[in-house]
Amino acid sequence: MELKSYLKENGINASQEACDALERHLAFVIEANERVQLTTIKDLEEGKRLHILDSLTCLSEVNKSLEGPLLDMGTGGGFPGIPLAIVTGRKVSLLDSIKKKLAQLEELLSSDKAYSNISLKPVRAEELAGIEAEKYAVITARALSSLPSVIELASPLLTLGGSLIALKGNLSDEELSRGDIAAALVGLKRVSLRRFELPDTHDKRTIVVYKKVKKSKRKLPRRVGLAQKQPLA
Repeated sequence: MELKSYLKENGINASQEACDALERHLAFVIEANERVQLTTIKDLEEGKRLHILDSLTCLSEVNKSLEGPLLDMGTGGGFPGIPLAIVTGRKVSLLDSIKKKLAQLEELLSSDKAYSNISLKPVRAEELAGIEAEKYAVITARALSSLPSVIELASPLLTLGGSLIALKGNLSDEELSRGDIAAALVGLKRVSLRRFELPDTHDKRTIVVYKKVKKSKRKLPRRVGLAQKQPLA
């Protein structure tokens, strides 16, 4: 499929230059996957749908958020962070504690000026919060841990008024309820929820947005790993 037309059919306008950069990133990830596990997808056409389009389904939520830097937590092969950096032009940081994944992405980013607005953060979210507290206007997390855990990890990194945009599959009402409880404890409030099927598939998707409205009631970050092992809700 021709990517520029495919994205436009699905409500996303991207220049040819941006589409070329999106495709170079996807091709690199599939090739690099022979060395380090970055994706389960091996086909470029499938990747256009399940990585590029899927990453950009949250574009409207990102564009409605505060201007400023974006952090993609648990980025893996750079999704959704790199597609969002290309299409929005925001400064984007890619966070992943598995350093060998980011080492692969460094090879791509350092050799192509199309990705000059992207930086790498090979640390845990809890560690980054001690260095870059309240720095980010937007935080994205795609299929990363449970919603309460993601909310807790994002809170100390978000600036006041900033948004956490969580990209989930078929999010249950029970997980959403626990997310709302955790959010209230760490100064966040749910402001939007959108459920849909990814085009050309029957895959359920949920995009939920939380806004940081006040300081956390809990001292954050907690010790590394506690957000997953002992979630607040």
